[in-house]
Amino acid sequence: LDNKPIESLEFSSTRYFMKYEKYNCSWSGYFFASRKGSLFVKVVDEVFREYYLKYKDYSTYFFIDMVLMMCKKYGLDDNALDNIHFADGDMMLMLRTLGDEYNKCYLSQYEAVPQKLEWRYKGKGKKNTNYCHYIQNGIQDRRSET
Repeated sequence: LDNKPIESLEFSSTRYFMKYEKYNCSWSGYFFASRKGSLFVKVVDEVFREYYLKYKDYSTYFFIDMVLMMCKKYGLDDNALDNIHFADGDMMLMLRTLGDEYNKCYLSQYEAVPQKLEWRYKGKGKKNTNYCHYIQNGIQDRRSET
């Protein structure tokens, strides 16, 4: 973050998650970092504060993404959202494979990029799943998995 105000991850699988005019999503809303005093963060914080003071609620679940899209459109903080790190991996792999039968081959793929999970996943069903092994039991010694 020495040379940029923010960092996130852009995935090929989510590049077209949100599109506005000619602009595409280039961030992961669940994975952000910023340097102290970043203009980008100050502006986003102010938008959230002012919107909430006026409307007492956020109109949509994807409010943050809509704010980020406006930041991208107007090139906030030297076009910070145009300089996001591309992550070659699938942020949704763990979510899609949690209910599958346990397979240690997934571990290295899960660790390649931060994984996006959902609060709704309950892990019901079979006992020998990736969910049971990695989430409920924890990962005791990853070196023995590979």
